[in-house]
Amino acid sequence: MKITVATATCSSCAGSGTEEEGVKVTLVGKYSTTSCTSNGLDNNELVDYDNGKTAYFDGTPDNDDDDDGLGACKNADLNLGLTSGSATWTGPGSWTAVNGSPICINFYDPDNIKPTCCCDLQKKTLATDETSEFENCHCE
Repeated sequence: MKITVATATCSSCAGSGTEEEGVKVTLVGKYSTTSCTSNGLDNNELVDYDNGKTAYFDGTPDNDDDDDGLGACKNADLNLGLTSGSATWTGPGSWTAVNGSPICINFYDPDNIKPTCCCDLQKKTLATDETSEFENCHCE
């Protein structure tokens, strides 16, 4: 699975440093029977959380001893759906999500037939260790 996180602004964040900690997500799958929680999503080799930046976390390559912070969500079975969840900012400063689907999940899909699921956040700006519940989750 690939998790996409879209940032509007990041105030006093790590910025130019590549060790960012980032957004931790809890994802609740279709039928609310499965869930997973990531670590702080962070591509160690990239700046992920900066003004206007969209970051992709897919855990590849598999041989670099890093899963981009996917943790338990890396190979999670969410029944090809996303019904709810939450996001917690674990980095320094305050992170603000974009308006409209700042968190999206793409399931592993070499045949391009599985849905992409996206959610909004109830609270757009999160300070360190603050959490917002997902809302308006939809899969297409």
